[in-house]
Amino acid sequence: MLIGYLGFSVSMVKYILSRTDVHLCLWICEKSRWTREMQEICDAHGMKYRLVQNRAELPSILRSCQTVNFLMYEFGLILPEEVTEKYCIINFHPGSLENNRGRTPIVRSILRGDSYTKYVAYRLTKGIDQGQEITSRVVPITQDMDSLQLKQRMEQCLPEMLNDVAAYLRDGQIHEEAGIYCPKVGAADYTLNLSEDRLQDVERKVLSQGMYDGAILDGRRIRSVETRDYTWTRVADEDGLHYEIRAHVVLHDEMR
Repeated sequence: MLIGYLGFSVSMVKYILSRTDVHLCLWICEKSRWTREMQEICDAHGMKYRLVQNRAELPSILRSCQTVNFLMYEFGLILPEEVTEKYCIINFHPGSLENNRGRTPIVRSILRGDSYTKYVAYRLTKGIDQGQEITSRVVPITQDMDSLQLKQRMEQCLPEMLNDVAAYLRDGQIHEEAGIYCPKVGAADYTLNLSEDRLQDVERKVLSQGMYDGAILDGRRIRSVETRDYTWTRVADEDGLHYEIRAHVVLHDEMR
């Protein structure tokens, strides 16, 4: 069975290439995301690829492919409606379609303090993160898990989910899934506010940025936090009022 892939996940491509029941005939990736490792994978497997810069290029690229079936994961462009109507595009979304739609579901799960999340493969329809669910896996989130660790844990589900997707492409059993779309997480969501944030707020903000540069505090990027006790103290000096972290709370940063 021929399939195409839209995205920049090397893990996904490797899982697809390891299968014997599907053949990856085209890798479509945003030009800004393309790396030497991706190029080497394509060269090693004699695989075709196309690099895109905007969504307007997608219809002609998909028309040139030998299949109407595409998998999508970690692809930053919103697909044109004519593409979702004409092709079978199955998106892998690392968040529940019930309460965590949007572009940053992993970060959102940690910021909210969720105890679990859901990895969903669904067939795209017209709406953002809306469609017909094909398969899913529930993934527990431990209290000390950061966003990179959660992402890696979720990607461990890919082989089993790909089994279900391959079966769907043969047999076609699906069901509707309704839910809530969450806005993209921005800098304000992971900036530490030392006068208001509770301990769990600080920890969630820092952990949510585990796969990025870190949470933000006064121009610094905070990468980890050690906590045994948590109190903020209001202090007045010649520079005015400010807040200090009391002993037992240590933030570790890397200067930008």
